[in-house]
Amino acid sequence: MKRNMTTSSDANLLVLILSIISHTECLKFPLTMPYVHPRLPNKESYLCTGVAVDPETPLYITGFKPTASRETVHHLMVIGCEYPVSNVDMNLWNCGGTLSEAGLPNPGGTCPGSTATQILFMWSLDADGLDFPPDVSLTVGGNSSIQHLVVQVHYVSNEVIPYEGDTSGVIVDYQATPTDYSAGIVSLHVHGKIPAGGIAYWDSACRLLGSAPIQPWAFLGHTHHLGQLVTGWYVSENQTWTGLGKSNPQKPQRFNPIMNERILVPGDILAARCVMQSDDTNKEVSQGLSSKMEMCDFFLYFWTRREDFAQGPAGQQCTNKGPPEVSWGTMGLSN
Repeated sequence: MKRNMTTSSDANLLVLILSIISHTECLKFPLTMPYVHPRLPNKESYLCTGVAVDPETPLYITGFKPTASRETVHHLMVIGCEYPVSNVDMNLWNCGGTLSEAGLPNPGGTCPGSTATQILFMWSLDADGLDFPPDVSLTVGGNSSIQHLVVQVHYVSNEVIPYEGDTSGVIVDYQATPTDYSAGIVSLHVHGKIPAGGIAYWDSACRLLGSAPIQPWAFLGHTHHLGQLVTGWYVSENQTWTGLGKSNPQKPQRFNPIMNERILVPGDILAARCVMQSDDTNKEVSQGLSSKMEMCDFFLYFWTRREDFAQGPAGQQCTNKGPPEVSWGTMGLSN
């Protein structure tokens, strides 16, 4: 009879393999509302809840899976705060200005106690989640610029919320081991107006900050119900336009693969446009938090080498005033 034997070196190798598997295992954390019952005194409300991350030990996010329905939620966002949330006496607070709930803290924002925030994920209209590319992750905790994760939920209905309360939010996929590449987001926003019964082009543009090259890999366009089209572009110095993303914001608003893969460097021009159309001939529509107002946002996810990430543009948010005062033309761009 042949005896199966395991040498000490074999055993050490097995322990090493099991250790590697356990450290790269995908873990999950629910970042969700704590069984809430929004009363919607203003027909809609913005609520926030969150979790502090370990300032001593970094973790590496590899995806977001939404747990929400458009029957209840207009949109939700995951936001990274520079510091742990403060000035709230419970882990649930109003974070939408006047679109608030009675009896909850009103600290004045999504990340009370922080001046720097980063939008990490957005969802609307029953879109699916986001999986990061292989060997790419989003660093939180440790000495990173994200010390608190907050989910912001924009409620527009409470008719189908179960008796025990609502738990809209996301499941965060993460791991304990670092990846070779780190992810970040840059975004462009417009605060414009739409004339009564008219069409408006809400344009934004800015130059990339930082000192490290980046590789875009996903984009998302967001508007409310008047948005017809959202586009994002790279514009060269000689006014050559290369499309990065194009989406219909009346369909599920998800992060989609970038249209044209290219490396971007500091100083490159990013541009975005939201085409808006209003059929209401009686009133002008402005930018605002309410679902009856409008938004224009273009989010661009990128990755770069982990050792270069601190020199990249993660968290850069470019906001333009929009029409009628500001357009691509007034910013020196022609298309």
